Amino acid sequence: MTIYSGWDIRIGGYGGTSGSSSVTNYNVPADSIDFTSRVMSLKVDNQAYLGKVGRTTTQVVLDNSDGALTPEGGGTYASKDWFAEPLHVIGRMGTSDPPDILTGATSLNPYFSGPINDFNFFDDGYKSTVTLTAVDWGTFFSRFTFQAAATETGNLNTVYANLTEDMRPFLPLYGADVGATNWSALGGTTASLSQTVAKGDYLGDVSNTLIAADGGTLLPPIASWVWSTSGGGQKTVRYDGYLILRDNLTVTDPLSYPLIFNGTTGALGSTELPFRRLKLEFNDDEFVTQAEINRTSGTAQYSFNDTGSTTWGPKSVSISGLPLTSDTDSLSYAQWFTNRFNEVNFTPSSLEITGSMIESKCADGALEYVKYLMYATGNSIRSIMWRPLQIKWTGAGGTSNTKNVLANRVTLTATPTDWKIKLGTVDAVTNGAFILDSTIQGVLDTNKVG
Repeated sequence: MTIYSGWDIRIGGYGGTSGSSSVTNYNVPADSIDFTSRVMSLKVDNQAYLGKVGRTTTQVVLDNSDGALTPEGGGTYASKDWFAEPLHVIGRMGTSDPPDILTGATSLNPYFSGPINDFNFFDDGYKSTVTLTAVDWGTFFSRFTFQAAATETGNLNTVYANLTEDMRPFLPLYGADVGATNWSALGGTTASLSQTVAKGDYLGDVSNTLIAADGGTLLPPIASWVWSTSGGGQKTVRYDGYLILRDNLTVTDPLSYPLIFNGTTGALGSTELPFRRLKLEFNDDEFVTQAEINRTSGTAQYSFNDTGSTTWGPKSVSISGLPLTSDTDSLSYAQWFTNRFNEVNFTPSSLEITGSMIESKCADGALEYVKYLMYATGNSIRSIMWRPLQIKWTGAGGTSNTKNVLANRVTLTATPTDWKIKLGTVDAVTNGAFILDSTIQGVLDTNKVG
């Protein structure tokens, strides 16, 4: 048999339906409109780097040759308020053609769901298109300001949850009865933060400061659509966010979900995935020999790595004004930089996989593993982002190579004929967590304790 795959585009929030039919079994509002047949191209760019807020930008180019999308043009969608609608990207995969839409838990679908924030209309009399741009809700909410001063103290997850809760009265509901924010975190940090916001401060600025104070990563936030029986039946739009804290950067034990990309010659293993266009490089972007960390009303704390400096040369990082509550936490953070990022590694930095490659090369047994490519990148457990991946390939001269990486950028592009996912990757052991007795990320005297 063969593994088939594809992507659907739907636009819209809750309409007039009520009851369980308000949400499909693939977790989008049932009244959302299917625009897949109009899609000329699709791009979903997900990024989640250390010490930064994760972002997703989605761009869809729709065919308007029949004029149905022309604003005030008299067509079917002439009066549609595009800026009041969410856009959904939905994955299809299976061993039948056409493949079924992935259904089940919120983590399965949609792959992306977020507000439309740009509408670009083109019509020269010969060709007409509409280009829609949508972003994750965290990016969208970054332009929101606080309406009153507040101070939140606690761990990173608590502070994030409380501050975003202040935005609840202003959440777009898209026809829902209820809007909610929900934050989860993997790992715990001993650092306590105290973040003070003034009236008029932007959520985006505060978010950047908070994640910089931890050094972990905030995965691109996702919007989920839920119908519940509470209150006699409620339609809910839930704004979910997930933090991976610096002491536990790996999503899960890699042995539980071993995603292996194999570029060697010959047949793939029954659960392995193919790839192409592998790029390798020495990664010194995160290499640090001196770190200076200074908190608000604190004393600057320093950590040095003289061995790295005399081997590869000096490279410093300095961060000030962090909302940490003790100099001990500042010192711990400085030492985290110089202990973890104390080497220059040669590692895969990017690779690609396409739908046609999966169709022609993957065994049926790889179906469950291929699905991980279609899970929302902002999900804590099922996302391919920040999941340990193993890359195997045969290099020049017939050398056999194996490297373990984490994906910190996942870019989907698609046309009516094929789709491609490009993974930007970093070294797994440096950037992820050490897992004792893991053959991928926890071999004593081979891998180091992070």
